[in-house]
Amino acid sequence: IENAAKELNQFWNNNKKQIQTALDVLRNEGKIISAVYKCNLTFYGSYGYYYTPDTIFLNVSKGNSKFWSETFLHEFLHLVLYDETLNLPYSESEIIVDKIFMRLFGNLFPNYQKQF
Repeated sequence: IENAAKELNQFWNNNKKQIQTALDVLRNEGKIISAVYKCNLTFYGSYGYYYTPDTIFLNVSKGNSKFWSETFLHEFLHLVLYDETLNLPYSESEIIVDKIFMRLFGNLFPNYQKQF
């Protein structure tokens, strides 16, 4: 877990400017971004999942720091868009998250695989 945390921090530090720009875009679009989100690293479960209002779990036994960061941002968008997508079918909420992900982070993750 310690090595995974170090790799994630390095990826984030290397891409801080683009990530901050994406957060600013979301704020300018009226999205509410909490000041703090909790990220729990684990060796269990799916690639990633979230609990509202502010918690993300990442399975660091799968993939690498870039994949974990991609998964974190995907789950983060679910949290930011939660109220908007709450009453939508699962597939529709994934489509919305994927579209916003590609718009904001597509150049960082050109091989991102959409959920639907």
